[in-house]
This record gives sequence, C-alpha cells and structure tokens, in this order.
Amino acid sequence: MKKRIISLLLVLGTMLITASFLFNNTNKVKLKKVKTSNNYEFLISEKYEKHDKNKVNPLSDMVYLDKENFKIITVFVDNKNTYKNDFNFYKTYKLQDNSKDKENLVVTEDKNSYTFTFTKNKETYYMKCFLFEDSDSFMEVLMWTYNKEDLKEFDKIIESRRKV
Repeated sequence: MKKRIISLLLVLGTMLITASFLFNNTNKVKLKKVKTSNNYEFLISEKYEKHDKNKVNPLSDMVYLDKENFKIITVFVDNKNTYKNDFNFYKTYKLQDNSKDKENLVVTEDKNSYTFTFTKNKETYYMKCFLFEDSDSFMEVLMWTYNKEDLKEFDKIIESRRKV
C-alpha cells in the first residue's frame, strides 16, 4: 500500500512538473531588440515585422507592424533644433498637429505620454505617444491599435527602452 501511494505521488509530481513547464513555455512572448538611429533599444514581440517606413511616414526612423493583431509601432527621431530646442513647444505642436480634422478626438495626458482616442465611421482606434528628450534629439514613439488593451503592451515596450 505504501509503495502504491509513493508511486502515485511520484506520477502526480511528474505530471505537475511537466504541465507547469509546458504552460510556462507556451505563455512566454519571444522578444527581439530593435535599435533606433539615436542609439536607443527597445524589446518588442517577434510578431512585429519591420515595415517600409516610406509607406507609413517617410519622416519616421522605423516602423514595426504586427499584421496578426493590427498594431503599428512608429519611432521618430528629430533634431532638437528643428523644434526651437524647447520640449514643451514640441509637445504642444504635436497635440495641435494630431487634433486637426479629426472626428471625435479625445486626448488624455499622462506623465510622459498622450493617449489619443479617435472615433470615425463608428470605428474606434487608439494611438499612444511617448515623447523623450535627449541631449541632442527628441524621440517620439507611437503605437496605433484598435484594441485599448494593447496599450498595456506598449507601456512594457517603453519600459524596456535603454541607451545602447
């Protein structure tokens, strides 16, 4: 009887270890490093593919697209002199630029970011914009999505930002 209980516990233990191993490996998102022209690095999901920036915005530094879930990440790197070397002016400029000719635009401001909610033709989509100031450049990182929950993923991408 003791041997059966020990054997049963060993089998159950092995099953639990195997199940937890399989569960942990399937839920891990594989990440890759992407590097901006001003030597910053972000970690993004491998689902994102590099996209031709000229098709999205030729002024962008790089564009990544997750075709499966329709999410676009765009990075702009600008010389600070272009925007009068004034970060607040730049932020105001971007807000004004994004508010032109938009139906039902809602803008919320966070610590280092802005979230734009657009509703047009009964379709709602979201854009989150982070602005960073460096010694000689501004970096604007945007994410477009149809799902508001995706913005949490974007926050994690921003948290991974580091100077290389």
